[in-house]
Amino acid sequence: MLPSDFFRRNVFLSFQEDALGIRDRTLIGVDTCMWGSDYPHTEKTFPRSRQILEQILAGVPEEERRQITCTNVATLYHFDLEPGRDS
Repeated sequence: MLPSDFFRRNVFLSFQEDALGIRDRTLIGVDTCMWGSDYPHTEKTFPRSRQILEQILAGVPEEERRQITCTNVATLYHFDLEPGRDS
């Protein structure tokens, strides 16, 4: 296997304000990117989190936005995004 194969199978990346990471998300792998606010630390994005997300995700397709802000972290931590549904 290539090093990039190991990377995509074993590494997740998180960011707060990273326009270059978003620009290069296809090269990095959208399935590995996760946004985080880093709240409550001083370098957090709160209370401007939604504004910052709109800026850095401008032009990103809705499915990729959802992956970066929701489904990738759910996959990593095995969260059920639809609790109560029959499996």
